Amino acid sequence: MAESYKNCQSCSMPLKKSPNGGGTNADKSISAIYCAYCYADGKFKQPNISVTEM
Repeated sequence: MAESYKNCQSCSMPLKKSPNGGGTNADKSISAIYCAYCYADGKFKQPNISVTEM
């Protein structure tokens, strides 16, 4: 099992504020690392976004 974090490791949003408590992995389980706004179905939603754009 992956280590659990309090904040999304992509955007730093608290995972407790993310819908469902995190994004979804490829197997539809909840990600303990990334929020639902950054990560869904095992992939980043905007893989080419820059830090400035975020």
